[in-house]
Amino acid sequence: PRVIERVLDSVEFFTHVFTGESGMSESGLARLCDTPRKTVTDLLNDLVGGNPRSKCLESFSGKVLWLAERGPDNAKVVRDEVCAAVIEHYAFEARNTTEDALQAYRKFGALGVRTWIQDITGWDRHCKERIIDGFVGQEPKKLGQVRFQPDFYEILYKKRGGEWAERDPNSNKRPPCVGSWTNDVVYDRFPDGVKSRLNEVNPRVNGYRKDKHHEHLKPLDSDHLDAHFYALKAVSNLSPDGDWGMFMRNVKRAFPNGEALQLNMLDLLEEYEQMD
Repeated sequence: PRVIERVLDSVEFFTHVFTGESGMSESGLARLCDTPRKTVTDLLNDLVGGNPRSKCLESFSGKVLWLAERGPDNAKVVRDEVCAAVIEHYAFEARNTTEDALQAYRKFGALGVRTWIQDITGWDRHCKERIIDGFVGQEPKKLGQVRFQPDFYEILYKKRGGEWAERDPNSNKRPPCVGSWTNDVVYDRFPDGVKSRLNEVNPRVNGYRKDKHHEHLKPLDSDHLDAHFYALKAVSNLSPDGDWGMFMRNVKRAFPNGEALQLNMLDLLEEYEQMD
């Protein structure tokens, strides 16, 4: 599903898988504010029509109040920031304020309503699992091609410097430390959890792996690997040969394994799913 639904105390919360946009159902919002569903629906309809009933609702007057994509069972999802304004309205500004709305307002006030709903729906965990499942396959694909070209190893050897700078990058005989360097500049730069899953599906047995890690990459991660190689070449030009420390500092700056990367990966994953 593209929209995650979680129900807590009879209130339906939703988060969009790819964007993180969050919200509640109209009925759930009404229950949270201890207000009849029709009252909330009328409030929202007035707001869409340019008639906000209180100061805290004015910024949403005449605007779209619901997520473009509906939740399970075709549920309309009121956008999280609109939910926050509606809760504030019933907590402080409505003719008949409610204690439930005040309590709800205090719950999300410290974190922000989107963070609160994402925590309820488990969005961070869901994203991580979706990325890993979209990137790593259980069975290897023998493509019959060399993914790590000699120019990749040439970069590593030059940045290490010393006797490594004289080493032949075309040679297939590489000491174990080269594998550690490859993890440092490639697999450790992938979204969180991808490397761990690769180690699970392709474990070491008696010190050796049955397959190459890249043979377990699905198309999305395989494309990500190619793009990473191109970017790595550019990053290598920012540090002199023989200065491994500066090279790795630049690698870490260029390839942060954080939220922005995760969201970009989800966007790409959605494109691949639509093509299937």
